[in-house]
Amino acid sequence: MSITLQQNSLTFNEQKTISIANDGGTLTNDAGLVLLSEFLNQIRFDSLLARYVHIPEYRAFAQHEWLDVVKQWLFQLIAGYSRDRDANTLQYDRLFKEALKQERLSSQFMMSTLLHTLTEENVNQLLQVAKKLGDLGMDQQNSQQLVLDLDSTCCPTYGKQEAGEYIYHYGLNGYHPFVAFEGLTGLALDVRHRHGKSYTSTHAEDYLVEMLAHYQQRSSDP
Repeated sequence: MSITLQQNSLTFNEQKTISIANDGGTLTNDAGLVLLSEFLNQIRFDSLLARYVHIPEYRAFAQHEWLDVVKQWLFQLIAGYSRDRDANTLQYDRLFKEALKQERLSSQFMMSTLLHTLTEENVNQLLQVAKKLGDLGMDQQNSQQLVLDLDSTCCPTYGKQEAGEYIYHYGLNGYHPFVAFEGLTGLALDVRHRHGKSYTSTHAEDYLVEMLAHYQQRSSDP
């Protein structure tokens, strides 16, 4: 029995007719990335990334645009491939190529080069993209209520990363960032980097005031 989940061509790649079906044959655990590509195309994610993220270019013969590498990195993380060396296998994966609309994907070397090239300013630019995505989600909900769920979490570090400290609550070395969600839906709104020795509530009031001001301004915009 064939169960077709999508009969029409997906718009993220108009040059190819892509459908998703559960009928045996060649299978992949990562087929959901095709739907991710469709979603990102609908919200014009590529344009958003190009608008806010500007990575310095020092390479003389670049085979991959930095934003394409960023997008591949994002897809890998979403699919559960958290190690940059996973790219050595995934760069030959047909599904990843189709989802990313690239004939040639980046290897582990290029992923590692990207992570070493990103500056503090680039990290802040990526945070701006995350905030814009949160705003987009809030706009789609059109809710009259807002519940801010603010908490701290642990981001483990390995080696001698600057500002990584031992966090007694978690029993490991890392950073201690703030994370903010919309409490009713679980929508991720923002993350604020902090060094590892920050106490759980350090600067929480300032962060909360800043977020309330942001959403109050958005609610009053025409």
